[in-house]
Amino acid sequence: GLPLARRTRKMDRSGRALCGGCGVAMLAASVFMLLGLKAAAARPAVDLTPGSNNPAPVLTPLPIIVPAIPPPASATPRALAATPRLEAAPARVFAPLTPPVAAVLAVRSIRTVETPETYVEWGCDEDKTANLSFSMPSGARFVSAEFEVLQVDKAKSYVRKGPRPDPDGRTVLGEVVFRGLDRVFFNCPGAGHARLRLKVTLESP
Repeated sequence: GLPLARRTRKMDRSGRALCGGCGVAMLAASVFMLLGLKAAAARPAVDLTPGSNNPAPVLTPLPIIVPAIPPPASATPRALAATPRLEAAPARVFAPLTPPVAAVLAVRSIRTVETPETYVEWGCDEDKTANLSFSMPSGARFVSAEFEVLQVDKAKSYVRKGPRPDPDGRTVLGEVVFRGLDRVFFNCPGAGHARLRLKVTLESP
């Protein structure tokens, strides 16, 4: 067999080569994981609300062209001169009538009301549901509503549900479901957060 010293040197070289390969592999894995975490954190959230990415087309009305109507052939200066003039009848004078009683009309106005902003946060691989509500003032009628999602950070996606009035029409309800970022090699790119606001258009006296 080989002498003990030569066998020891051979095993030492093999061990160093194995350790060097493992070190390079670990360095490459660390760089890949760091790049994946940065890419996941920088990716903007996707709005999965049905119809959010398909706005209704704006229809432009076609111009209406009215052709010019030429004057009749008989409308000549000689024909106009021969046309007899009609004398204006004297104005008839009527006695003033008694002023009617003023009628009181109920005038209703349309206005938009915004709720205070609500802060919500979530973690990685987490589904977070946020709810907002607005109570209609007395005598007001619901017209429309909009759920605003402001400053979304570190979210994979979110879905808006509503807003819509309840069966009694006295409360407007809205809901948003957020999905946190996916983990990269079991590491979280960071927790997310957003601010929400409900805008309600109503008709009131």
